[in-house]
Amino acid sequence: MTTSDSDDETFTDHELAQADLRALLACTSGEARRLAIDLGVRARLLTEEQAAIARQEEGEAGLKTIRDLLELKLFDVAAATADALTHHGTLDPAKVSAAFASTGRPWFRHTERLELFVTEERRKMLETLHAGLLRRQQSQGCPSATAALRELLDRLDDGFHRPGSWEHPYIVSVFGDDWLEFMEPSPSSPWRLQIRRTEGGQ
Repeated sequence: MTTSDSDDETFTDHELAQADLRALLACTSGEARRLAIDLGVRARLLTEEQAAIARQEEGEAGLKTIRDLLELKLFDVAAATADALTHHGTLDPAKVSAAFASTGRPWFRHTERLELFVTEERRKMLETLHAGLLRRQQSQGCPSATAALRELLDRLDDGFHRPGSWEHPYIVSVFGDDWLEFMEPSPSSPWRLQIRRTEGGQ
């Protein structure tokens, strides 16, 4: 805490830093503006560095969990954990593969990381949709464009694999129905579709 000399009003260090930054931006001096921009860049880099450290710590903890699961021979659970952590970019797939290789059971990555660039308007659109979903679910989470896309992919997955789902007609209205020629009934669940396998079994 810091107290001003004029009227003994108490300000936090953060508030004083904000005031200093505003004062610098208000200056017409080019040097002052460059200093303000430099301060902003330094703050952003510090935040990114802290986030990177947090991701690294989370990844190390996740890798330890995977190794513990492998020692208990819970291979399916370990694989699902690995899929989730690598999907979100928390864990290096090479480290997961090495952990599985030591057990003699290779790990086949079930997820791929896709990168998508969207406009700010579309990002806000996705965040707004997710905010509505959080309210309906009475969840305290933060609105996320990425989470909204995951929800849309889940709905797409249902419509793709289940002809009787409510999502299926919408997918057909968007993509047409020609893609159904590449599908076949799933042997394990007749009401589900799967991508038709080739003669080589792929």
